[in-house]
Amino acid sequence: MRRLPFFAGLALSFVLATVAILVRPAYATNDPVYCGCGNADAYISQKFQECSSHSNSSFNSHCTEATEGHPGSYHYSCSWGYSCPGYDDYGNWNPFKYCAGGFGGGNVVDPTDPSCL
Repeated sequence: MRRLPFFAGLALSFVLATVAILVRPAYATNDPVYCGCGNADAYISQKFQECSSHSNSSFNSHCTEATEGHPGSYHYSCSWGYSCPGYDDYGNWNPFKYCAGGFGGGNVVDPTDPSCL
């Protein structure tokens, strides 16, 4: 019975290492520029709703207002993962296979942007 915790710990280590390798968010390249964080909130909320449609998802966001002529920024990221036992790329059955995905993005917050004037 002492070996069971060892193998459980080994399996957990394998799953965590796999997650670290497989979760590579794809970043949006055309997120809009906003005049302030209040304007960016609706867009970030939309991305949160998209993220929530995935099971076991985690969403993070942050917005910084522009100060003294320096633009601020907003960022968001979503990741998810779940156990999905199945065959690996080599045709071998893997009971510890882990599936994951994600997305993220952001842009500047700039009240001096021409679209804000």
